[in-house]
Amino acid sequence: MDQRVKYRYPMKGILVGNGATSWDYDNAPSIPKTATDMGLIPQSLLDQWNNNGCTIFFNDVRPDVGVDCEPIWDEMSKSWNDLNIYDFFRTNEVPITPPSAEDRIGKSMVNGVEKTYKRGMTQAEYTPWLKHIVNNDRLMYTGLSDYLNDADVRTALHIPESAPGWEECNTSINEDYSLQQEGSLWIYDVLRINGYKMLFYSGETDGAIPTLGTKQWLKELNWPVTTPWAKWMTADGQVNGWSTVYADLLNFTIIRGVGHMAPQWARQACLDMVNAFIS
Repeated sequence: MDQRVKYRYPMKGILVGNGATSWDYDNAPSIPKTATDMGLIPQSLLDQWNNNGCTIFFNDVRPDVGVDCEPIWDEMSKSWNDLNIYDFFRTNEVPITPPSAEDRIGKSMVNGVEKTYKRGMTQAEYTPWLKHIVNNDRLMYTGLSDYLNDADVRTALHIPESAPGWEECNTSINEDYSLQQEGSLWIYDVLRINGYKMLFYSGETDGAIPTLGTKQWLKELNWPVTTPWAKWMTADGQVNGWSTVYADLLNFTIIRGVGHMAPQWARQACLDMVNAFIS
């Protein structure tokens, strides 16, 4: 007899921000065209890429295709090496000397017990899937690591004393984690059948999961447009993006002028967007 207990959560809807959904379109397949549209690389380089039938995929989830593609990719990559792949409108962190072993280990005393944690992430650790990047050893986000491991912060967040130190993008689960070949595109039809409301937002300057790829898999869903494409504004009259609704259930919203971490870089706009969705 199956002893497993099945729970039914009272979910009304979901919200996804810049989510990788289809490996056919998201991440690397959409980067060259996105970079061209932003003026980062010349049209001739994109034409060469397309004429050679080139496509590469996130984290080698599928074999790359095309002829003599790596030199073209290397040439394109030069245009965004100094830019933040998560927002092509922002520059990368300023290069620093490689961190020492002592720089990487933080310590915090929690009720007399010493907690250790890895401070920050290097560029190579943060984007291991990104090919041909420079300054792999620059150390980022140490302040976030130190803050969230502070004893007073842990207490305020009700983190139990038994919990280990916090680390960004914890890698200890990697051995048990694998990429699905089909991505997560399949779940949207399931959610539609069950009548769940969906908000998928995309920061328009994201280079990691470009808006271009999102538009392509949304088209593949072949859902009817029930609310036409239109600008959306915050209370101060600022145009903050554009939005449309598919099948009365899926709201696709673009956040203007920011990238992957849109709530971090466009706080008021994203707060207004989420509140409108919930209400």
